[in-house]
Amino acid sequence: MSVITPVLMHTENVECHFRVLIIAEGFKDTEMSTFDTYADKAMDAILDIEPFDSNSSKINFYKVSSESVDSGIATRAAVDVCEDCEDIVDPGGNYNQLYEVTKDTHWDCAFNRANSSYYLGMSLTKRQKLEDDYGDFAGGNRVFAIIICNTTSWGGGAEFPGLCEHTSITNPKVSVAIINKVTPDAHFNFLVTHEFGHSFGDLDDEYFEDAEIACAIEEHENFLWVYANRLNVKDTNPGGWYAGARYVSSKWRATDNDLMRGKYVSGAYPVGFDSPNESLVQDRIDDEAVLCPSPGNQTFTISAIGRTTAASACNDSLTVTKYGRPVVGQTIYDDTFKTIPFDGDNKYYKTSYKNRSAKVSPSGEVLSLTLC
Repeated sequence: MSVITPVLMHTENVECHFRVLIIAEGFKDTEMSTFDTYADKAMDAILDIEPFDSNSSKINFYKVSSESVDSGIATRAAVDVCEDCEDIVDPGGNYNQLYEVTKDTHWDCAFNRANSSYYLGMSLTKRQKLEDDYGDFAGGNRVFAIIICNTTSWGGGAEFPGLCEHTSITNPKVSVAIINKVTPDAHFNFLVTHEFGHSFGDLDDEYFEDAEIACAIEEHENFLWVYANRLNVKDTNPGGWYAGARYVSSKWRATDNDLMRGKYVSGAYPVGFDSPNESLVQDRIDDEAVLCPSPGNQTFTISAIGRTTAASACNDSLTVTKYGRPVVGQTIYDDTFKTIPFDGDNKYYKTSYKNRSAKVSPSGEVLSLTLC
């Protein structure tokens, strides 16, 4: 099967951008105009909310018009009913689907991932093909794929950046969100932006009320159950957070009811990210955008003033140089200039040389200092 060339959906942003592919699944050649409509809706849904609206010049959207032989998508045969979920009914009114429905579609997307009736996934063979076809299209770290399935039944699924549905695919350069063309538009817009919050924003689910998906992931995708919390979910309350997240009542979420939760509070689907999730997604934009003009090096010197004791081998200050973007909420290694997310609102400078490190508040107050 040949590689389908992505088609740019708007005027190209040449500098400082990342790429999003909107991909057709389960659309026959006679149905591609419907896909075009939903591709535009998906792009608009993302650009209608912050921080994507303010960063629209940093995103290039492309369509991949991959045709299928059959219309719609398949349903995987369940291995077993998820324990303790025999009475769970999904939002579409379906009991855990134990029957198999086959379809000849381009990407082999299907309901019943991990034995959850509305959880969408794709076969290993086609997920690898997606990686092979478009991994090099990323330009930077990753390319972000939104697969739109040709069915109006409720369903969605997503990966996290660098963490694939199929663990045999390591270090993936494609990060996938799968959605259905649900109606009305408010539901579709929520589904697009929620799943993109996972696959691009690297945000966790902030709901805990869905027993089916909880036990499905715990029992059948345990690698997702045991991975470290993303920055919008914590095991303990840092102060002002809300109880219940990531499928259990014992974790804490950053927001009351934003896109990463759902309509559990108001009865209507939320629109947009609340604080601090919006700033976390902004960090992801800054991380993923390529060909950005560099503001130059930033050098920080943290003094040992105020230390009461010092070993003779210790230095009196720590100097860290960081290329490019602001460093609030980042861990910085001054020997490699590599950045990774850090759990907290403080600046945190760290060098792997002799374990020197310092944690500094946004106002510049030294909170801790290790110079030897």
